Parts: sequence; C-alpha cells; structure tokens
Amino acid sequence: MKVNAVLLIIAIGIAVLLGFLVYSFCSSSDNACALGVTSALSFAVTLVPILGLKHESGRMQVNIKVMSTMALIVFLIIAAVMCFISVEKLNVYYIIVGILVLIYLGALYSMSRINDV
Repeated sequence: MKVNAVLLIIAIGIAVLLGFLVYSFCSSSDNACALGVTSALSFAVTLVPILGLKHESGRMQVNIKVMSTMALIVFLIIAAVMCFISVEKLNVYYIIVGILVLIYLGALYSMSRINDV
C-alpha cells in the first residue's frame, strides 16, 4: 500500500469536519464533545483508506474502498442515532463503535494481505 500525504490530510480534515457536524447537532447534550471526538476518530479510520491509501492491485483497491465506504455509512448512521435519541451514557456508543472499528480494521488487514484477487 502506498500513502498519498495530501489526500491523507484531506481525509483527516473531512473526518474532523464530520465530527464537528455531529458535535453541532448534539450541542444540547452534555456529552456532545465526547460524541463529536469519537465520531471524528471513527470517520478518520474509514476515510483514510478511501482517500489516502492506494493498493497495488486495482481490484483490491476497489474492494477496500467499497468496504470502507460501507463502514463510514454505518458510523454516520450510528452517530446520527446517538444524537437524536440523546443517550446520557455514552458507554454503549463507545462499545459499539469500538467493536465495529476493530472488526473493520481486522477485515481491512485481512484484505490487504491477499495477493491474488
């Protein structure tokens, strides 16, 4: 995998802006800052492979981008749901997002190790 530094910075910037969007939607909640930071981190984990990384195999790159886009959509939906139901305890959100990020990173690692697609 090759890293494109400019696109990596753009991906992180988009993730931070999406995290701020979540924060601004949840600004009435006491946990808005924690929800915004956690959302930004989960968005960054998925946006970096979409924009900032390039795989040697074109087919594998498409697979990684599709899986990362699906994970990004899932994280956006989870963040929106947590904003609108205004759960006071974010422990459930941290556990759900943490498990999903670890599953996503494991799948991404497994996909990147495959040589013949």
